[in-house]
This record gives sequence, structure tokens and C-alpha cells, in this order.
Amino acid sequence: MLEEQESGLPRHIEIKIKAIYSSLKPAERKAADYFTKEPALIKELTISKLASSAGCSEATICRFAKKIGFETYSELKDEIVNSEGSQIVSVAKSYSKNDSVFDVLQRTFDMGGSSYSAIDMKQFEEAFNALKKAETVLCVGVGDAAIVASAIYNKLIRIGRRCYMASDTDTMNILCCSLLKKDDVVICISHSGKTKNVVNVATNARKKGVKVIALTNFPMSQLAKRADYSLFTASFAESVNGEVISKRIAELCIIESLFISLILSDKEYTRAMDVSNESVSYNKYD
Repeated sequence: MLEEQESGLPRHIEIKIKAIYSSLKPAERKAADYFTKEPALIKELTISKLASSAGCSEATICRFAKKIGFETYSELKDEIVNSEGSQIVSVAKSYSKNDSVFDVLQRTFDMGGSSYSAIDMKQFEEAFNALKKAETVLCVGVGDAAIVASAIYNKLIRIGRRCYMASDTDTMNILCCSLLKKDDVVICISHSGKTKNVVNVATNARKKGVKVIALTNFPMSQLAKRADYSLFTASFAESVNGEVISKRIAELCIIESLFISLILSDKEYTRAMDVSNESVSYNKYD
């Protein structure tokens, strides 16, 4: 099991390993564990010596390197060497029964993760362009992911965009099938990427030519595989009950970035925002 500790690997490599770790085969996990525990040694090892030390085959090392985005082990090794001295990951520890209230507070904030490093900037730009072009946007999320979907909805309607939000299966599918057309956008939020009704909406949307923007933590997930554009977070810690609401902070940051980018791209959106702010000003104390 990949331990939640500072590994010494470059930030972007650590994030990639943690993002796909659950989908790796047992032999590939041995490679992942060795990379995480012994990054300093990897810089000096040939692929044969690394495979022997990790307890797997050379072919496994090659497959592992490809799964985290490198064509060869040599390319991965060079990246580690060339990134020496760059910022490394400090992975948040999960809660424990011995934590003080101050420990809990700090770890909750830390669990937001290192999501900026996980985002593919080309995917982000393409997702922004699709969102700007779309006539209609549907936002879907279940459980606490509905908080993020609702945040997107409330932001977009304030600048006059045609937008809908759904958090139950029937409404998701009805809105997807009845309102969306080619080149519209559905934004699907699922931290695990495994939520069936969210994945089904993405599948149905793709069949109609609707663009799917996925917000998820796992590149190998079913949702990511069905998305046109995947915006990944990097929040891996779990609470005592398996859920960490702070994982949504990274998703909200991505949404805020898309929204601000929209406003900056068109003066009409700025004017619409001013009108919206004025319309609710009566509800604010002076």
C-alpha cells in the first residue's frame, strides 16, 4: 500500500502515481512502492537493478512508466533527476483517534491536496473554450459533489448563461436527453469517477455530441474515460468515515478558475455580473 508521507519525488510524478495506484496490478504496485520509498536510489539504478530491487520484472517497470505518462523508464528516470530540488509533495495524513482538535484542523486544510500540479493546462483551456461556446450547460453531482454542481450553476446563471443543475438520477437523465444538443456541455463531478448515475449521464451525453467536462481525482476512472475534457484534482487522504469534504475545495477552485476566465473573456459577462449583484443588493446590510 502506498504510504501517506513525504516521498521525495517531484510533485507532478508523485501525484500521477497516487492517482493511478488503485488501478495498478500487484506487480506494478511493487514498482510504485519502490519509486515512492526509494527515489534517491532510482537515480543510480539501471532498469534491471531496479526491477530486481522492487521485486518485479523489467517489463513491469516499463508498463508502470507508461501508465504515469512516460514512454520509457529512461525518460522517467531523467525526469526525476532533472527535477531534483523542485518542490516535493507533502501528502496529508489521514485522521487518527489520537489527533487533537488542532491536528484535525490542520489536516482538514492539508487534504485539499496539490491539485494545481495535477491539472493538464491544455485540457483546462479546451474545457474553457467548450464551456464558452455552449448554449446550454448541465451540472451534475451526487452527495456532497452536488455542492460543487450547485456552485457552478449559481455562478453561471449570474452572468446570464443557460444552465441547469441536477443531483438525482431521473432529473440528470431527463435534462440530458431533453435539453442538451450537440456542442452543449455537461459538467460531471465525481471524486472517485465511479458514481454510476454520473458516469451514465456522461455516456448518454457523448452519444448526443454533447461535450463532457469531468472533475475527478482519478485518471483511470470510468468517468475520466468517458470525458472529452478531464480536470483532475489531487486529494487522496481519507477521513475516519472514508469521506473528506475538503476534497471538494480543489474542485471548487477549478470551477472558480473557469468562471473567472469566462468573465475576463467577455465584457458582457462583466456587465451581467454587475446587474446580478445589484439585483440582490437589497438583501445585504449596509
